[in-house]
Amino acid sequence: MNTLILSIPMLNAAMVCFQRIQTFLSSDARRDHRIAFDDTEALQSAQSTSDDIELRRLPSSSATMITVQNASFSWTEDGLPIVCDNTFTINRKQFCFIIGPVGSGKSTLLKGLLGETPSSKGFVYTRFNTVGYVDQTPWIQNATIKENILGVSTFDDDWFRQVIYICALEHDIVNMSRGDGE
Repeated sequence: MNTLILSIPMLNAAMVCFQRIQTFLSSDARRDHRIAFDDTEALQSAQSTSDDIELRRLPSSSATMITVQNASFSWTEDGLPIVCDNTFTINRKQFCFIIGPVGSGKSTLLKGLLGETPSSKGFVYTRFNTVGYVDQTPWIQNATIKENILGVSTFDDDWFRQVIYICALEHDIVNMSRGDGE
């Protein structure tokens, strides 16, 4: 009897897990809005769904990896665009840095290039359909900046100042009322 009573919460948890799996499997599949450089069918189907924008064939240069034309990206199909009207080309063997303040849309742009966020306007032409991407997941303790930098290490002033400099935190710390939290 005791085992039966103790198994009820585990059975309930299992049912909730199965419900989550069912919801995921029943959800709409992700629609990739990107157009392959050499995919004429995708180009024609995209052209037939858009009455107000005429698509034109981009030159297929083997050096070009991604071409973006007037693209805007949002997190939902009907949401306001976070990243608006971008046009650029990224070539093979080229470094490309995306920099900006927190919340400016860097991750949204990257996920838009990967086909992970909907494109509300414009087009993304790619030469690849699979790519590796490792998203940044910050881990910050509910502690001072100094405690977050040190972790379990002992304090070394030279090393600490070097970390502050390398992470470009000098300006931020100067503007904080308690500095680095000492």
